[in-house]
Amino acid sequence: MFLNWSGDGKTLCAVMEDGKCELYALSGRSLKRSGEYNMGDKPTGACARISHVLPEKSLLDGDVDSLKTKNNLSSFEELGKMNGLTTPVQMPTAMKHSFVVSTEGGVLHLIEQDGTGTKLCQLDYRVEFVSHYHQKELLIALASDLMLYHFNILPDSTIKERLKVKLNGKPGSTVIVLKENLLLISHQERDLRVWNLETEENGTISLQSAKGYSADDAVLCMDYSKKKGTSIPNKI
Repeated sequence: MFLNWSGDGKTLCAVMEDGKCELYALSGRSLKRSGEYNMGDKPTGACARISHVLPEKSLLDGDVDSLKTKNNLSSFEELGKMNGLTTPVQMPTAMKHSFVVSTEGGVLHLIEQDGTGTKLCQLDYRVEFVSHYHQKELLIALASDLMLYHFNILPDSTIKERLKVKLNGKPGSTVIVLKENLLLISHQERDLRVWNLETEENGTISLQSAKGYSADDAVLCMDYSKKKGTSIPNKI
């Protein structure tokens, strides 16, 4: 079972082992069931999603939402580049909250707060990890064949692939953590891959003997703090 609160803390999504997703709205101090969605497959992961949507009336000429959809754009930054602007288009937006759930069969589902849902895409293998980086509206998924995907969900609930890369490592050994703007990837070996989602740069940190690590040490779990240094010796 997976439990996820929406970004605004008003909706709870409970994903059952049989693939049924139940949505509960927070009303005062109690929860009231607001909807249900059935995926028809065993879930493997779930995450909350925050997206930014335009108000119905735009200050720009024409309908920007329609323009973004028509041109397969996923962000106002891309819209600005298309129009030759050096800075992203700044528009008043509202936050929309939803959920993404992954399954054994490799399907990613988008579920709204009212319980309505849609199939986003079908991957080739079981989805091992799914998370959402809200600042860039970036959906991250890892399949069991170690293929890592970065997607943008478009306004019409279709999906745009931004990146697809094969990771090195043994299937079933990969651990992924999304903290702040960093995607941390470990294959339970001596190396830790660090991926900056803002700059799109990535690099590797290795356990060094000079730092007190032995030849048998491996990265099994990880976390991230903006504070430099650590008070725990020989730990990452």
